[in-house]
Amino acid sequence: MITTCVGILVTLAEIIGFLSVVGLFTDYRQWFVKYRIVFAILATATCYGLSVLLDEYVLIKFFSMILVFGIIAKVVSRIRVCVVSTLTVMYMNILTILEYLAAIAILKLGINRYVSGVLQNDILQLLVLLLEVIILTILTIVCVKNKGKLHDILTLLAMRDWVGILAISFISLTILSISVSESGMQSGDSINTLTVLIGVAVAILDAAIIYLFIQSTKRQKHILENEAILNRVKNETMLYQSITENIERQNRRIHEFNNRMSAIKSLLDQGKIQELQEYVGTIEARKDESIHNFYTKNAIVDAILTAKHEEMIGKDILFVHKLGELSNLKIAGDDLVILLSNLLNNAIEASTKADRRTIKLKFVIEDKDIVLSVTNSYKEAPVRVDGTLVSTKEDSSDVHGIGLKNVKEIVEKYNGNCSVSFDDEWFFVGILIPG
Repeated sequence: MITTCVGILVTLAEIIGFLSVVGLFTDYRQWFVKYRIVFAILATATCYGLSVLLDEYVLIKFFSMILVFGIIAKVVSRIRVCVVSTLTVMYMNILTILEYLAAIAILKLGINRYVSGVLQNDILQLLVLLLEVIILTILTIVCVKNKGKLHDILTLLAMRDWVGILAISFISLTILSISVSESGMQSGDSINTLTVLIGVAVAILDAAIIYLFIQSTKRQKHILENEAILNRVKNETMLYQSITENIERQNRRIHEFNNRMSAIKSLLDQGKIQELQEYVGTIEARKDESIHNFYTKNAIVDAILTAKHEEMIGKDILFVHKLGELSNLKIAGDDLVILLSNLLNNAIEASTKADRRTIKLKFVIEDKDIVLSVTNSYKEAPVRVDGTLVSTKEDSSDVHGIGLKNVKEIVEKYNGNCSVSFDDEWFFVGILIPG
């Protein structure tokens, strides 16, 4: 009876601990947050019943538990199957290490030897299980306090990285399991020192590999953030250059206009009507060569749109736009550069790959609310990972996700809302900032 109760308690602790580990990497589904207690009880009953049923078939029981824990992670979250498999094997590694080290500690201390020889093995198992519950409780508390801190790993690590971690964890788990079975601790006999050292070394190696991957991901995130900052500086530089070019272009046009007016006046004064008509005809022929300018009465918006429109023309992209007067736009210039440049940069890159190259822009003020939307054609559909859009390309250095994240941060700064959606042909980003 005591063994059964402790077994159920350990299974519950393992389930809760595993769910907490999953919570480090992703958000739970809404229904699970509401019914997590009921789910934990049902999962515990299922896992414990399965372990009792397969108690005599160690390998089948072991792999069945990996499968069940993987299903649990997939049910309560939206993470990919490869990631689920990796997290499950890594967690099984943790459980095996805990049991292994707990058994070593108890055997070395000789606590179970204070009872008769018949009960020594049972007492060892009970003590190991109770110590595992304590350690799992501590692990759960740590995971809950750090919930969501490893979200970026899901989007920053490519599929091949997860496959590599899965392979390493599985090999470590296999070596660790063999070490445990050969150590002599399961029968309560004296421990084989060599196998103990092998097990501990594997445990340390596994932990070191996980730590290195996490640190590598943090460095990769830092690199991508630096790229986003460089992209921001590039956009700002482009803006200022565009403003300067617009001023210079306008000055040239004013100078050219004055020269033309002088020429027209001179021809009129001389009564050379035929020459005047020919000259006016050349002016008419040349006016279509001018670059389209935007007049929203907001210098930053006009400069960005003018520069981006030139880029669209060069890439044969149709630009359809509806613009209002934006002179009273209550968005700081720096934020406006990030917002509009990122949206248009992503739209240009995506539509360039599409068969039908089209970008639609709406930027108006309606009832004092700022309405901004960008719709573009695209070819490769993005995928969602934990609510975050990521590229389908193998190249994990793609910075679209970070660009869109920067956009959302700016929108949230002004207490606005940002929605992202897409169908078979169009990708849509809609922004509403209250006045």
